[in-house]
Amino acid sequence: METETTKSFRSGFTLTEQELRRIVGMVTQQIKKVSGDREPHLEFTVKYQGGAITQAGSLDDILTQGNIGSTAVVRLTFKASDLIENPLHTVRVEFADPDRNDSDWLSMHFAILGQDRDWVLVAGSELEERIRRVRNISWTHVMKSRTGSSVMMMMAATIGVIVSMIVAASVFDFPSRNYITDVEQAWLSGELTDAIEAAIRLERGRTESSSPASSWWIFIAPLFLLLIVVVAQTLIPRLAASYHFVWGDYIASYNRRKNLWIGF
Repeated sequence: METETTKSFRSGFTLTEQELRRIVGMVTQQIKKVSGDREPHLEFTVKYQGGAITQAGSLDDILTQGNIGSTAVVRLTFKASDLIENPLHTVRVEFADPDRNDSDWLSMHFAILGQDRDWVLVAGSELEERIRRVRNISWTHVMKSRTGSSVMMMMAATIGVIVSMIVAASVFDFPSRNYITDVEQAWLSGELTDAIEAAIRLERGRTESSSPASSWWIFIAPLFLLLIVVVAQTLIPRLAASYHFVWGDYIASYNRRKNLWIGF
């Protein structure tokens, strides 16, 4: 009976050469279990930053590429099967950078098809465990998801309120409100006896202590909030890249980025 299992992930990943070889090796061993210990047929497909797509039958052919600039890997798919034509057991695994692929935020996916139900379930469990070891946080997905946007709005609103209070406090001339005390003392000392004149002095003091800029914070707060959200959604995914194919020339770039965050 034909059985299939699939699994998709939306998280980020750090796929090193060592981890990729382990995944391919594990899949190879699983295929050999149902093929009489024959070597499986392997097929690798790579999409590069420049748009080119390459197919190879050996993992080494992929790992020897530059992997930087226009040859930077943005999607890697490999398929292992027991037969070249009409295979009975197949495993397909894909890693993709959703920022540079139209994949609905799916970054990792595998599908296992076979005639042996127990083999399919065991292979799926081992492959999922292996893939989970390369997972990390996808900041792009977090920042642009509904939940992430809501959290950012709440944080921005909190910061906006705090900044607005600071701005409001800075534009009001609180020390000049001593005019209230001055009018009160003048009234008690008898210097000021006319209630109308007292009211005029209070109004004049209130007018002089106010600044036209005192209401600016009402407009600054929403703009400041919007600025925080836009900057965060733009810069955080760029500064904290989530999808890494770590081999070839990209190793140096990855290590620099990693050391930068460790420094922070």
